[in-house]
Amino acid sequence: MSGRRLAHRVPAMAWLAGGIALSLGLALRIRGAEGDLWLDEIWSLRLVALLREGRFLVESLAVDNNHYLNTLFLLLVGPDAPAPVLRSFSILLGLAAVPVAGTAMRRIGLSGMIAGMTVFAAAYLFVNYGSEARGYAGLILMTLLALVLVERGLEKPERATATALGIVAVAGFLFQPIMVLSLGLLGLWALWASWRASGDVKRSVQATWRLFMPALAGLLPIVVLIGGAVFRSGTYLIAAKTPFSPANLLQGYAGLFRALLGIPDAVPDLLVLAVPLVTLIAVGMVLRSTRTSLGIIALILFPLMVLVVQPPNVQFPRYYLASGVVFLLLLAELFAAAWQRGLAWRVVAGVLAIAIAFGNASEIVKLFRYGRGDPLPAMRQIAAADQAVLLNVRDQVVVAYLGRRHGIGVTTVEPAELCRKRPAFMLTSDEGAPERLTFTQPGCTAAFRRESATPFWGLSGSSWTLYRAE
Repeated sequence: MSGRRLAHRVPAMAWLAGGIALSLGLALRIRGAEGDLWLDEIWSLRLVALLREGRFLVESLAVDNNHYLNTLFLLLVGPDAPAPVLRSFSILLGLAAVPVAGTAMRRIGLSGMIAGMTVFAAAYLFVNYGSEARGYAGLILMTLLALVLVERGLEKPERATATALGIVAVAGFLFQPIMVLSLGLLGLWALWASWRASGDVKRSVQATWRLFMPALAGLLPIVVLIGGAVFRSGTYLIAAKTPFSPANLLQGYAGLFRALLGIPDAVPDLLVLAVPLVTLIAVGMVLRSTRTSLGIIALILFPLMVLVVQPPNVQFPRYYLASGVVFLLLLAELFAAAWQRGLAWRVVAGVLAIAIAFGNASEIVKLFRYGRGDPLPAMRQIAAADQAVLLNVRDQVVVAYLGRRHGIGVTTVEPAELCRKRPAFMLTSDEGAPERLTFTQPGCTAAFRRESATPFWGLSGSSWTLYRAE
């Protein structure tokens, strides 16, 4: 489409709103990118080190924390670049999602475009993932693009659309492999929507296959390559596994909507989950949207599938990002519909929008205040006392990186050396750190009392607690 035709189709007010949303999103992400890297980002730099050593197909490729395109970017800029530079790729990807959200809402009208662009620019969840050196900003962008392309492919099947979807699918997977969840939800929706339109099951399957075939063809060699790496290494390494439980699923799925809407922690999880249900009911009653069925698949069927399959680590909201993207687009449609119905509905929509904006602003302020956790004060205290510290392997990675980066020499002690070296401190990022800790090794027991703690806020990071030997 030429620039003149695009300008003709998009109202001038949408261009202005998009510029404001991009400016706001950029400012929030630059501020959010301040501070040192946290564990998962630092672990990505360890993967970069493996790449530099040529150990790609084994130790690096078959690791869940390897968000491949982000790792490649870190390789290009180098591990010693300033933190905002290391996070700049995610900043750009997060900003790119803003005009794509506007495009996704274009058929809804100006109010829908403004709502969509604003929420993808300034919602806490997108600011968080759009300001750290990981692949989730790219995943969000590619999920949005895939949704737009699937809609286009359902309305007007063309080879170019299917090819573009294939490129987006591969890029999304290389940003974060859980892109397969986004594609699965969209594929199921495409099959359903095609069947509803034609009433012919065979024809619907064929239409869905033609649309998604380039995506499957593009992903196949990547999956084979990763499968080979898993075979050679003997496993696909997941850094930490928490067994499935319904409580963890409730925590993770409700946490998604808390982060999207800024709902306080005091609100019970079950009550939070009423929000997507009420939204779907309102969409079904108010709108005649083709996305209603997508909402049912993404917001109801998907968590039910997780409940049946029972995978590990379901407590993390980031694994439900595809559901979050669909939810926000439906919410923007509802806002647009209310805005177009007259003054009374505009007041209702405005009040809800202000409440959501206030909740998100509160979350972002806490992110700016606490960041993703800061062990540097404790490290400086340990180094000034010229004492050793007991650390687990995970925390040693962070302390070693930050110590080298800031010139802080901290002597670490392995648990097996506890009796011989008798560390004066213990530093941990474990959650729920108690007042006292006791460690026992053959021949000795060491007790530590909590001395200080530095918290973090939100979806990414670690709290750090410093203990002193008694």
